[in-house]
Amino acid sequence: MTATTVATLAERLGVTTDAVAGLKGCSAEELAHLDSLVETAFEREREAVESGLKATLLAVPRPLRGRAKALLFPGGDA
Repeated sequence: MTATTVATLAERLGVTTDAVAGLKGCSAEELAHLDSLVETAFEREREAVESGLKATLLAVPRPLRGRAKALLFPGGDA
């Protein structure tokens, strides 16, 4: 496992290093914990979006549901 740096965290968040410059005073353990929390939050968000999309499919009329599913889940993940 590689050490989490401020630059790594900024990249995960999609911001510049300057935007999170205040985190430079944090220890490696604190940065690793924050990175873990961010990763968990992103995963929960992905799961919530997928769950919402699957629920939305139930509102689509049955004749169109297969096509809608293919558009929403191109990899066939649903």
